[in-house]
Amino acid sequence: MERTAVVDRPEAEHSGDEPVAPPWRRAGRTVLALVVGLVLGLTAALLVPRLADRDGTADTPGVGAGRTLAEERTAAADAAGDAGPAPAGAGATTAEEAVTGFLDAEVERDLGISFGFLSADERRLYGSPAGWVGQHADVLGPVLAYEVLEVRAAEIVTDVRFEAGLDQVTGLTPGAAKITWTAVEADDGTWGVDLDESVIEPVFPTDDGAAAAARRWADARRACETPGNERSALVGSPALADRLCNAAEVGLSDVEPVAAADAQPIFRSYGPTAANASRVVRVSGPVELGVVLVPIGETWTVIAVVP
Repeated sequence: MERTAVVDRPEAEHSGDEPVAPPWRRAGRTVLALVVGLVLGLTAALLVPRLADRDGTADTPGVGAGRTLAEERTAAADAAGDAGPAPAGAGATTAEEAVTGFLDAEVERDLGISFGFLSADERRLYGSPAGWVGQHADVLGPVLAYEVLEVRAAEIVTDVRFEAGLDQVTGLTPGAAKITWTAVEADDGTWGVDLDESVIEPVFPTDDGAAAAARRWADARRACETPGNERSALVGSPALADRLCNAAEVGLSDVEPVAAADAQPIFRSYGPTAANASRVVRVSGPVELGVVLVPIGETWTVIAVVP
């Protein structure tokens, strides 16, 4: 059975051979809290932001391991969760009704309604619709549309389109993801979405466009111009990029995963999802450096320069 809900907003198309496991938020109750698997050589203590990687590291965008939604909670949310009975829910009578009701409300940006389709434990955790609104950005990106792919009793599999983005507060939000939602039945027979047990697999474009994007960036830098596909504040060693101004022809390597040491500034600035999805292209010639790109929607964008 399929069902879609779409609002009149632009959507980015997505591609990739398989869904890669995620998005997203770095503070508060995360959309996904990373459990180790980025091959970054970072300690477990550092891996608290957003996405929790269940199965390991994604080797290429478009292919990866799923992560559970909203594993980390803030102290404020935990305190709210200890206070009394759960606020009233929307009264969904089936798991599918809970998931589609939740997503319909997310598409319409009506977070007061989507709160009611959360499970009793989730509603108790956030305390009120206002509590959910306050932490929503740390849990789930803006939903543009969705489609139900499969219904498996208490598990509902969906294709979800998001408003893709990258910033230092929410990290990297993919343009699309496959999400397996888990719903739970309360004592009164109503159903609600359990974010802790729901798993998201972000879908990123393949690496094919990264090489061309790196070449455009290098050519613009050699012409002493600011590339259109460069973030305004590069991380890593941005001064190296300035040395490309008026440089002779340079060579570019194949697209590769980012090495552990080079991924750390990306992880610190944008979180685990961005670090995991990033790719590096080595520039050789009169200037030696690595240009690091990340897919924002379908666009490969330069976010860092490394030695």
